[in-house]
Amino acid sequence: MNWREAKEISEGMYTSVHSKLINGYAMDTAISFIYDEIDKYRLAQTTKISGTQSYKNIYDLVDDMFEWTSEAKLKLKFIRGSTVTNNNTTLLYFEERFGNEEEFFGEKLGFRTIIYR
Repeated sequence: MNWREAKEISEGMYTSVHSKLINGYAMDTAISFIYDEIDKYRLAQTTKISGTQSYKNIYDLVDDMFEWTSEAKLKLKFIRGSTVTNNNTTLLYFEERFGNEEEFFGEKLGFRTIIYR
C-alpha cells in the first residue's frame, strides 16, 4: 500500500479510541523499551521478532516488513522497519529510515498504528 492508504486506514481503524500512523518517536521508544530483554546487536542482526514471538508484548518489529510512518520531510514520507532476504541480508536496520514519495508501494510495505485516547 502507499502512504495515503496507510494513513487513511490507520486513522479509521477504531471508533472508541484515536489511531494514526506510528511516528519516529514512538518507534524509537518501543525499541528502547525492549532493550533490557534483548541486546541491540542481536536485534539489529535480524533476530526474528515476528509472527508469534514478541518482546514485552511488541510483535513484528524486526525481520517482517517495512512500515510507513508519519515522519515527513518536504515531499518525502519515511519508511522504517526491517526485512531480510532469503540469503539473510538485512535490507534496512530498524533504527534507519528512508524517504520515498507517498505514491510508492511495495509487497513488503505496510504500516504500524498508534492507538490512544
